[in-house]
Amino acid sequence: MEMKQRPWIFKPSVLLAIVGGLTAYSFLAELLDFHLIGIRLPGASALNHRLRECMILWLVVCSVVGWTLYIFNRRPARESKAWPLVVIPLVAAFWLVASDGFDVYRDYTERSAQSHPSTSFWIDVGIPIAGAALPLGLWAVIAGLLAMQANSWRLPITPGRCPTCDYDLTGNQSGVCPECGSRAMLDPDNSG
Repeated sequence: MEMKQRPWIFKPSVLLAIVGGLTAYSFLAELLDFHLIGIRLPGASALNHRLRECMILWLVVCSVVGWTLYIFNRRPARESKAWPLVVIPLVAAFWLVASDGFDVYRDYTERSAQSHPSTSFWIDVGIPIAGAALPLGLWAVIAGLLAMQANSWRLPITPGRCPTCDYDLTGNQSGVCPECGSRAMLDPDNSG
């Protein structure tokens, strides 16, 4: 029996178009010194600033695309995977945590080398590291919101219809959807 791959909530081409659009926005915004979401902090690199912007824009763009598909009745299958929506901003969050953490460590070692008096470990290193972990918090909010929305975008499970593609299974005796090939629970009262 051939295993059927579960589809993604958005087709890979749609995800690539979103990533490409956000990348193009970042380059153009950097050239024009345009800041859609806040100004760049004095010590922040251009890349980190744009990644933070793109994480928030990822939520907005994916929400708009998902609800547009929902409105125009191009809903993804019930069992479609939403993990690509969550993994892409997670990569950006890990980059930001690693980059900001490295900057904090470098600044701390430079201050120590210059023998500046240190207030305390928590003020010198702890607070900046907690700030470096903020992208993971932002990612958790984005992931939660996208996961909740993804459940709304998918096809509903309707009695008498295929839970995968929503094909009408009235009269089906095999328990296999003729449209997509997935197994379906049949209602004994509705099968005849």
